[in-house]
Amino acid sequence: FSSRVGYDFSQDTRWELSTRYTKSHDELDDVWGQENSGNKDNGNSTTIDDFYLSTLFKTKFFDWWQFKVNPNMYFQEAFTIATAENDYFINRQYTFYLENNMKLGRHLSFLLGGEYERQEGDSDGNFGGTGYKEFTDNKAFFIQSIYDYKNIMVVTAGLRHDINSRFDKVDTYKIEAGHNFLKTNTKLHAAFATGFRAPTFNDYKLTPELLSERTKSFEIGVKQSLMDEKIRLGVTFFNSITHNFIQAHSVSPWTTENFGKFHSQGIETELDLKLPHNFSLSMRHTWNDHYLNEKTKPTNHQPGNRRPKHKVNANLTHNWNNKLDSLVGIFARGSAKGWSAINETKGYATVRSAFTYKYNKNIKITLRGENLLNKDYVEVGGFSTAGINGYGGFVYTFN
Repeated sequence: FSSRVGYDFSQDTRWELSTRYTKSHDELDDVWGQENSGNKDNGNSTTIDDFYLSTLFKTKFFDWWQFKVNPNMYFQEAFTIATAENDYFINRQYTFYLENNMKLGRHLSFLLGGEYERQEGDSDGNFGGTGYKEFTDNKAFFIQSIYDYKNIMVVTAGLRHDINSRFDKVDTYKIEAGHNFLKTNTKLHAAFATGFRAPTFNDYKLTPELLSERTKSFEIGVKQSLMDEKIRLGVTFFNSITHNFIQAHSVSPWTTENFGKFHSQGIETELDLKLPHNFSLSMRHTWNDHYLNEKTKPTNHQPGNRRPKHKVNANLTHNWNNKLDSLVGIFARGSAKGWSAINETKGYATVRSAFTYKYNKNIKITLRGENLLNKDYVEVGGFSTAGINGYGGFVYTFN
């Protein structure tokens, strides 16, 4: 169940309340099952309740100053019934987000804000462990400046300062720039960024001495429009290096460790075509060449777990009389290494479709089908996936 309710106090002031609740019961296959198969049922299952609540308020103090505040909370409760033991987890997250957007002159704007986040986790057991009760507090302040000169040149620079109760202080930043050649409809773009990822509560309990991942990355690319933007092409090269890379242990998969330095580089290509009779075709391909230099074997290049080298996504869409939108899509990916030979996965391809019909000005009817060819495939070694499945719903708009 999900809902969003909003009210406009004025043209510049709005309040929104969003909620989402999901209850699921998942049967778990035997992770020690046959290679590239998850069909060994051992009676394990997990029941999960997820609840999310967000209340957003935004307004304009002046024509050049927009203010936004968004308190939200997330709650998850999970109960696992397994042959070895039963595990119980509760995760809570409370966030208060504040943002100021200020436009100074014709070309320069600033974004200033802050965020407070508290995470809490409780568990009575963790794969044979003794359970945990943990929390972290994180305060963050950020600033971003954007220089946009007549949509010809755009330069963005941002800095974020985090104060974490477990990691003390962390600074990250990102710089990106783009140039648009209007005569040829050519766009060049480049970016450089740093980042970090903290271990989860489960990681801490199993391996208390874990360090946070630290990442440096850059990308550079070009986009080209042809035939009055009926054809759009794009190519982007990316490269990133992650230090203290966290990954499950190959011998004891329920424990994690900082394996070493993870390298990831590749090329993303995109193609968009506007076809006759209101058809459109979009295609995306990612080639990702990655390897891991283990700290104990720095010259031993091993591919990362669960990361295929190739991913392809293609969607054919059509609009009929501004009432019916339809989509047929294909997703394909290559093989991926697992944390053991028995958990490696082969490549696969699936077909999906989606329809949205505008019944009247207030009601839209939605239909969606996944894995239409009932492909028997595996995303994570040892765990099977759903066969052909469908979803239906509607959207009602008050106006």
